[in-house]
Amino acid sequence: GLMTSMLLLFVLMGIFAGFAATYLAKIFGMEDWRGISFATSICFPGIAFVVFFILNAMVWGEKSSGAVPFGTLVALLVLWFGMNVPLVYIGAYISSKRPAPELPMKVKKHPREIPEQVWYA
Repeated sequence: GLMTSMLLLFVLMGIFAGFAATYLAKIFGMEDWRGISFATSICFPGIAFVVFFILNAMVWGEKSSGAVPFGTLVALLVLWFGMNVPLVYIGAYISSKRPAPELPMKVKKHPREIPEQVWYA
């Protein structure tokens, strides 16, 4: 169904997430692609899974039929660690081999002076 398609799309987009995170980090001068890909693959999905698990535990505690079964939660973890994390690392590795992009203009080290404004303007 729709939820399965969305979950599979999220997992497969890990390669693009790793690529984009590492590429943006190169623009800002960071070179540790392994740390960046670790944060990309763990932070957002980890926070989302913990929140979902806590909410599901509360629904499960009320003995509701709307709770997600424990086997499904294990399957989500297998999808996350078995597919999403390696795909993020593959995307980050591909991006780490590309040269850093040249920005169209140079950024000055000193900020530009802003003249004092009149109070009534």
